[in-house]
Amino acid sequence: MSSGFSLRFMSFLRNAATQGDVPAAEIIRRDFKEYVLRYTNAATVVSEEFADTEAHQALPRPLTPDDTTEYLRMRLERAGCTREVFASDATVLLHEATVGAMRDLDRLAAAALRESARKKRKLVERDVVTQVIEADTRERDR
Repeated sequence: MSSGFSLRFMSFLRNAATQGDVPAAEIIRRDFKEYVLRYTNAATVVSEEFADTEAHQALPRPLTPDDTTEYLRMRLERAGCTREVFASDATVLLHEATVGAMRDLDRLAAAALRESARKKRKLVERDVVTQVIEADTRERDR
């Protein structure tokens, strides 16, 4: 979770808790959807079937291959990059290695970007992703 997200979330909770006679929990329930849509990428990762439950719990669904491509594109655009950075076969390999789990996708994609930059490549290709996945597997197996 980014520090920016944490600060926005804490500000949201503070504002919710200080809005007059309305209980904070009611404000949070009422405004949470707007908050999520405005400040997070959850709208793209929580399945459409999600319904607000009494427990207010939602688990992100794994990304599909198309979602993975779009998610990487969206993350790069947020960082100011508008060109294609990942070769299509590299994206497929990232998706297969992470089984659509965003945290793992973020970690491996960032490592692949660093490795491609180290090699002075403008495109993250399959061989770099393979190398990153193998190094990650070795690290986790220790």
